[in-house]
Amino acid sequence: MILTEFFQLPSPHDCFINEVNHDPIHIYSSDLDGSNLQLLNNSDDMGAIIQALGVDDRTGDIYVSPHHYQPYTPGAAAGGMLRLTDNGANITKFSQRPYYVQDIEFDSENNAVYYSRSPGVNDVRAMNLDGSNDRQIFSGLSGYPRIAIDVSSQNLFYPQSNQISKRL
Repeated sequence: MILTEFFQLPSPHDCFINEVNHDPIHIYSSDLDGSNLQLLNNSDDMGAIIQALGVDDRTGDIYVSPHHYQPYTPGAAAGGMLRLTDNGANITKFSQRPYYVQDIEFDSENNAVYYSRSPGVNDVRAMNLDGSNDRQIFSGLSGYPRIAIDVSSQNLFYPQSNQISKRL
């Protein structure tokens, strides 16, 4: 098992981890000490090669951006965005297919998911929590941008030219 992402979550789950390969993505939960490891989902509907994973702290929903939807298929068309309920049993496949997603952040108060993309795209986009209203917020980032959101001040932070910038 290759650990690619780790998240501390509100009860009942403590963390989620996933594996990487052209096999279906595997999503697990466990206690913080690694005990009680439970597979939540590894169906073919999960796609392959995780690009980004985020958890909505308010609902516990897991958002996953696979490199492509077709497991076992190197070179398949890139892109995708999925939402899993907190128990991993239900998967919603959103119609937009963002590719090269680097980070996923949430603003549940304003019903928004933000995600950054690179290389070659280098932008930040937002969509509603249900996947609707996908829109570009800004472009022109460089490298592999990570983002952070301060909901109370309505600022989005991202690294740019060796400094931390903000705007929303």
